[in-house]
Amino acid sequence: MNLTIFGASGKTGRLLVQNALEQGHKVTAFVRSPERLGLWHERLCVVVGTLENDEAIERAVIGADAVAELVGTVSEGIERIIAAMKRHGVRRLVAASACSVSDPNDLPDFELSLLVSFVESRRPENIQAVRRTAAIIRDSDLDWTLVRIPVLNDRPGGGAVAVGYPGHGEVTIYLSRADLASAVLRIMESDDQIRRAPVVSNSLQPASDR
Repeated sequence: MNLTIFGASGKTGRLLVQNALEQGHKVTAFVRSPERLGLWHERLCVVVGTLENDEAIERAVIGADAVAELVGTVSEGIERIIAAMKRHGVRRLVAASACSVSDPNDLPDFELSLLVSFVESRRPENIQAVRRTAAIIRDSDLDWTLVRIPVLNDRPGGGAVAVGYPGHGEVTIYLSRADLASAVLRIMESDDQIRRAPVVSNSLQPASDR
């Protein structure tokens, strides 16, 4: 597949680029500073730009089979990405979001509610931006998936991963960036989560029990 990754030089983005290359995909990495990415590969194309640069965004999405957007809170940027995807017939969008974005499949979950309340009390502007971005994506006619992310950590990957909805006994409030990158790649490769907004987390099940 031809995969485009916005936010490719961030901690999760870089892991996603590495995973995708290891799985044999061609990757276009959209970055502000290529030196932060620090990767070179025959199947890797680096596009340098910002989410205010329509021409760079267009170059990044042309020919893509799927696009990952890992920046998360820049609503003007996601509007430009969506517009470029529509102009070039690219349908599949997998976008990072947060547990502060609700979904009809959610049930009451005390831990996640506490987490959202904690963040909202300290960074209400971030919560509003994330929700605004999610609404823009949901209102598009793309084959989108919102990946709602809990508290991230830098533990090694390979843990048990849950992809589900709060209140169903599936998801927790923790997730390693390595496992997030692996989960995003699996979602990009499939049609299983189209028009859905699951929470991805490390599950309650120990990896040794899988």
